[in-house]
Amino acid sequence: MDNGDIKICLNQGATSRFTGNSLAAIDYSWSCGCTPKVEVQMTKDKKPVLAENDSIKDICQDSPDLNISESTYKQLMKHPLCTGDGIKHSIPLVESIFEQMRVGKARTIMLDVKNDSAYGQIFDLVKQYDIARQVQFITPMVKKARAIKKVLFESRVFLSVRKFSKQTLNDIKSPDIDSILYEPRNGLTDEAMIYPDELGITHVCDIAKKAGKKVGLVMLDEKIDPNVIKKLKKVGVSFFVVSNPLKDH
Repeated sequence: MDNGDIKICLNQGATSRFTGNSLAAIDYSWSCGCTPKVEVQMTKDKKPVLAENDSIKDICQDSPDLNISESTYKQLMKHPLCTGDGIKHSIPLVESIFEQMRVGKARTIMLDVKNDSAYGQIFDLVKQYDIARQVQFITPMVKKARAIKKVLFESRVFLSVRKFSKQTLNDIKSPDIDSILYEPRNGLTDEAMIYPDELGITHVCDIAKKAGKKVGLVMLDEKIDPNVIKKLKKVGVSFFVVSNPLKDH
C-alpha cells in the first residue's frame, strides 16, 4: 500500500483484526494493497506452512501442546486457528497462498523462513507457480541471500538487521541484497537511531542510496502516528512494516 508515496507492508497480515499468518489476515492485507510479511515453518511431512513459532499452542482454539515440526499437516488440520469469526480455519499451507498469488499478479508476499529445511520446497513451489517476482525473502545472513538469489534471481531479498554495525554497512553493498529491513531493539523510543552518525539510520540510508538499495523499518506499535512515518521517510526510510494499515490509526 502506498500512503502518498509511502510503501506499507503488514506484519502477519493485520494482527489487530485477524489471527496473524491466517488466510483472512493475508487476504485483508492484499485488499488494502499491502504486502503481508509472514513466517514459515515446516511440518513433519515436509509441507511449508505459515506460523511464527514451531508451537501452535497460542494460535489454535483448543491450545494443543503440539509442535509443527513434529506433526503432519493432517494432524495440524484437527486444530483450527483462533480467528474469532466462527469459521474453522486451518494453519495455511504456503502452497495455498501461492495459488492465490498466481491468479492475482499484483499480490506480493514477504517470507521470513524460520525453518531452513523449508527453503527447498518453497523454491520448487515458486517455480511451479511462476511467481518469483512476487515473492520476497527476509534473512539475517548475506550467505543465505546469496543462496536464494542463486535459485530465484528475480526474487527480492531483504537483509534483516536488529542493530546497525560496521558489518551492516558492508552488507548493504552486497549484490545479493536488495534492501535492508531494520527492526530496532528498543523501538522508536531509541532516538539515537535517527541521528546522522555512522551507525544511525540516516547514515545507513545514505549508504544504501549510493548502493542503489532501500531501507525498511519494522514498526509494530499499535499507536503509530502517520506523521512520524512521514518524518522517517524524509530521513531516508523507503518502506515500513506495521501491524495495521495507516488508515486504521
